[in-house]
Amino acid sequence: MPAGLWKENEENKRDIEENTPEEGEIVKPTVPEMADLKRWVHLAPQILLQGRTTHKEGKPNEGEEDVEPEELLKREVAKDPWEPRLKPVTDDNKTMGNMPAWVLRKHAIENNSFVDEKSGQLSNNYGTVVIKSMWWPGAFTFYNNKRTQFVYCGDGQKHEAQSYYPIQPPKMMDEVPEKKCYDEPNPTAEWLQKKKEWDAANAKPADE
Repeated sequence: MPAGLWKENEENKRDIEENTPEEGEIVKPTVPEMADLKRWVHLAPQILLQGRTTHKEGKPNEGEEDVEPEELLKREVAKDPWEPRLKPVTDDNKTMGNMPAWVLRKHAIENNSFVDEKSGQLSNNYGTVVIKSMWWPGAFTFYNNKRTQFVYCGDGQKHEAQSYYPIQPPKMMDEVPEKKCYDEPNPTAEWLQKKKEWDAANAKPADE
C-alpha cells in the first residue's frame, strides 16, 4: 500500500486506520511517485512463526498456578514478536539466496501523463507500477490511476533456498491374474443315493 494513506491507531498500535485529514480529501500519490520502493508499506499484519496473525493463547509452565492471561500473552509475544504495522517494504530481509524481498517494475509511466486544460496541472497517469514479492512467489501488487490491486497466483509455499518437490508416488503394480473359477463342490443326487445305501448297509442293530 502507498505510504501515508493509513496510520497506526493511537490507542492500539496493532490496529490501523485511514489517515483522513481534518479538511479535504486524502491526496494519493501519482504513478511516477510510486515507482520507488521507499513509497510502499505493508498493509496486512505479518504472519507470525505460529502461522497466524495473532498469538495463540499461552499455557502456564509446569507447576505454575493462577497465571494471568496478560502474562501468558507477554511470554508468547517475547518468543514471537510482532513487527510494526505499516512497515516499509524496504525493511524486509533478503530472501534465501540473497535476493531482494521485492522487485519493482514500471510499465508505460514515461510520457504518459496528461495535463488538465482547465487547471494546467498534470492529471492521471495511465501507466502501471508493479511490485513483486520474492518471499511469496506469485504475489503481485499493482498501482494504476491512484488505485491499488493485489493478485496472488501461487502454491502457498514461501520461498526457500532449495525448492520443494513432492516425492513421486511408487509405480503401480500389475493386476493379479484372475484365477479360474470352479463350481462349488456340492454333492450330486447320485452321490447322496450311494451314501444313503452305504449307511443303511453298514448300520448297526439298535440293541448292540
